Amino acid sequence: MVSAMDMDKRIPVTVVTGFLGSGKTTLLNRVLVAPEAARMAVVVNEIGQVGLDHRLIRRVHSNVILLESGCVCCSVRGDLVDVLRDLFMASLHREITPLLRVLIETTGMADPAPIMYTLRYEKFLCERYVYDGCITVIDGVHGAQQLTRHPEALQQAALADAIVFSKTDLADAVGRPTLDAAVLRVNADAPQYDMQALPCLADLVAAGSAHKNMLVGVSRSASGLWSAAGSAASMHFGVHVLTLSDIAPIARGAFLRAMSVLLPLGGADLLRMKGLVRFRGEKGLSVVHGVHQQLYPIEPWVGDSGSDAGLARTDLALVFILRDGDPVAFECKARDLLCR
Repeated sequence: MVSAMDMDKRIPVTVVTGFLGSGKTTLLNRVLVAPEAARMAVVVNEIGQVGLDHRLIRRVHSNVILLESGCVCCSVRGDLVDVLRDLFMASLHREITPLLRVLIETTGMADPAPIMYTLRYEKFLCERYVYDGCITVIDGVHGAQQLTRHPEALQQAALADAIVFSKTDLADAVGRPTLDAAVLRVNADAPQYDMQALPCLADLVAAGSAHKNMLVGVSRSASGLWSAAGSAASMHFGVHVLTLSDIAPIARGAFLRAMSVLLPLGGADLLRMKGLVRFRGEKGLSVVHGVHQQLYPIEPWVGDSGSDAGLARTDLALVFILRDGDPVAFECKARDLLCR
């Protein structure tokens, strides 16, 4: 017997979301090694003047598309419609490999609800694509604090059809019950996974899809879709994005000293730091990440071709995302330490 899902020939769309620094790009890098990933498109949305995350995805194909300079739940929702329309037409005309699925990686500040709304009610899209669940990455170290303090993190957890906990190897075992309780309060039904022991891509998206289908016609916890048709910009009140794109090659020691000043200066107000930098006297580029006052291990950048020859100096940048605090003072100190 053929099920309704088997008869639905629309392209499934899975949303990958999670708060700033939770590990969304890490998740994509792990699951995109699956053979079926070659027939997927990945749409990456970023806040800020310089896009970085799409460069940090190890590409198994060329269908990685950047939506930058805005949040997909606010100012660039129309761009998402255009991108999905163009992808469908390119697939239809065999300009790209026919698509089996689209993954949308949101910004860390995004509310997934407007994406769900757009896929369900925009006429062109709803006839050709079907929303197939939301995978939310939750930081195993900072997640409990983020769920308490930031409405974006709470909404992302509430709308999850599958939850992936990241950085569990770094997390304090004493704090895990607090995180588990915070997640259960907002979403007790979604299946949960550990980033250290992920299932295959097919099983992960299938779990999200099954949970989504189970909830059809059932009211979700938290705010759900009630505000999806309107602007989500009010949710991001007090958020400031500082992009330093004029950083010359810097000594690794000088960079680490700068971080030892900037991360405590930002404190809990520093939601995220990420960047692509060149250390003086070292080959290749380096990827740097930080959340709040924690700097993660610096890693070499693996480019599309293993070479950074095609990157201009303007492609090298550091992005700091702050909520509240004193962004002007932080920018002055950052420029003094990093742009001399």
